[in-house]
Amino acid sequence: MIRPVLSVLAAAALLFGAPAACAADGPSLVVGLLLPPDEPEAVSIRQGTLAAAEEANEGPGPRVKVAVRGRMGAWGSDASEAALLVMDDGAGALIAPPSGAASHLVLQVSGRTGVPVASLCPDASVTRASIPWMVRVAPSTLDEARALFEGAAASRWLVFVPAGRAGREASRDLSAAAAAAAGKRSIERSVETDGSVTGAALRDLVFSVHPDAVLIWLDPVPAGRLARSLRMAGFAGSLAGPMRLASPAFAAEAGSSAEGLFVPVVAPEGDGVRAAFESRYRRLFGAAPGPAAAIANDAAKLLFDALKRGGAEGARRGFPPAERIRGATGLLAFDRNGNRLVTLQVRRYRDGHLVRG
Repeated sequence: MIRPVLSVLAAAALLFGAPAACAADGPSLVVGLLLPPDEPEAVSIRQGTLAAAEEANEGPGPRVKVAVRGRMGAWGSDASEAALLVMDDGAGALIAPPSGAASHLVLQVSGRTGVPVASLCPDASVTRASIPWMVRVAPSTLDEARALFEGAAASRWLVFVPAGRAGREASRDLSAAAAAAAGKRSIERSVETDGSVTGAALRDLVFSVHPDAVLIWLDPVPAGRLARSLRMAGFAGSLAGPMRLASPAFAAEAGSSAEGLFVPVVAPEGDGVRAAFESRYRRLFGAAPGPAAAIANDAAKLLFDALKRGGAEGARRGFPPAERIRGATGLLAFDRNGNRLVTLQVRRYRDGHLVRG
């Protein structure tokens, strides 16, 4: 019973800072994390960021800490929370969440305050916002989908996306990726869902579209639920999904229905950084990290490094970073618009694990 209590205390120290140490070393450098309460991967993102703070505080230079905000409310609440991270919490850099709407609101705050941003959102629209001091650390939907379309031997696709703006953004990017993929790839139909479509309705949909493959562009739990429903409805073709399905949450929800599902992953570097991150994460939180935790860790690591080098002003001038940083998800390198330059490989689930081919 002692270890979980110590883990909670360690996380609290990372989140709010360690007063005694800060008094000795001077004020902390703060990275603000906007994390809406309804974000499905909120726990993993928070914990990945805290692991990066611990690592940063083991090295030389000023101490760092994480400030986290997010609350339920009307549209625009996220912008208020992001502004408070800068004005009240003293954040010198911000991490924007996977949600496209929330990410764009963070970018609005960044545009007015000049605070650098690392976004976890895969939407192509994020780096079109013309904020020169921002990067997208997550691989884009375009990159992920192109890898899947080229890695899976299927031409006719049925696509499931979330409802609302997130689904519209995903559908737009998926269509562009299908058009750009080598070979003939066509999205026959794109359906907005929360993963609950089942039974006769799902069978009728599959029968009417007659796809070679189904692309499940949802968060891990609803994606796992839909994968089970598709197999129960008799669909025997290929299944595929985004990198966030390379997670224990998806594998647990999908069970045997995950078998054979294609997922893109960042090509491993083999330099031990990923293993070190996983070891640290397990020690702090008693569980294996998923993709969301690893990407959040890399976003925080990038921002902590930039702030330690030159403070908020120096970090802003140095974005996008010219120097490559080795992270838990591979090399962190970006083009002039802040898009991550990344090589993705396609894996498949076999007996609950991701394997080649």
